[in-house]
Amino acid sequence: EIVNTNIGNIVTLATNRSNENTVFAGTTTGLHVSNDSGSSWDKLNLSDAVTALSINPTNDLEVYAYANGQGLLTSIDGGKTWKQLNGYKGNTVMHFAIDPQIPTTAYLINQTLEIHKTSDSGQTWSKLR
Repeated sequence: EIVNTNIGNIVTLATNRSNENTVFAGTTTGLHVSNDSGSSWDKLNLSDAVTALSINPTNDLEVYAYANGQGLLTSIDGGKTWKQLNGYKGNTVMHFAIDPQIPTTAYLINQTLEIHKTSDSGQTWSKLR
């Protein structure tokens, strides 16, 4: 569901496990972060629509995002800088989840409902179905 706010239409949310006041919002206008449970928002340096987000459950500074026009991205500094993960070449990502037991393993579902898996933090991907 898309929710309309003063930061754009929210498409996806991810929360920080060690600081429940920190929330990332992927919106139609880019990526935003709140450090006060959503009372105020700061825009991060992704300006394309962000359709999927996930935070590493063992490292809150490691964030993954899918941005239209930029592809699958990762940040190791809490969203300040981003690096493109060139291993995934599929359709727009709608859901992204990191395995809490093995954080180098993640799964994504794209807009055509294909499921893909990585076991190397997003460097390479295999289609499961």
